[in-house]
Amino acid sequence: MGTDHLSYYKSRGFDIGLINVTNSGRKISNFIFAKAVTNYDAKYTNSGSFLMNQYVCKSGITTGYTCGQVQETSTSYTDSDSGVITKDVVKIYATGNTKDYSQPGDSGSTTWAGEVLLGVHSGGGDSSTLSWGFAAKTSKVAEHFGSDFTIYKSSNPL
Repeated sequence: MGTDHLSYYKSRGFDIGLINVTNSGRKISNFIFAKAVTNYDAKYTNSGSFLMNQYVCKSGITTGYTCGQVQETSTSYTDSDSGVITKDVVKIYATGNTKDYSQPGDSGSTTWAGEVLLGVHSGGGDSSTLSWGFAAKTSKVAEHFGSDFTIYKSSNPL
């Protein structure tokens, strides 16, 4: 798909990065695989900020379509594999019948509410009674990569 263009994960503790798309067969769009398996069935038309107790969803490669409720809008966690402390992320607890909100392989999936893109799934965990995930805020992208970067919101793939 592409090469790692810029990352602040290990150097600054923010789980965001840019990928330079080098595969001309790949397209950029605002479409999301929500509940579908083979076709896009959702999209975002705007970006925004997480709110306490907000109901949000993501579509991870491992867990599929899962939803939860925002419990913390600014927390940090330590990655058990790398030891990197990831800062200023949102913590989301699973709701309803969602047993596993987050599993390895889900990182990088979009997190949204309605048609509003809120963040990028970063990690998670679970216990015998709870499952949770973390999301990096889309607002951090502009903060760290400058005003030249904008989130693509059009339904016309590039």
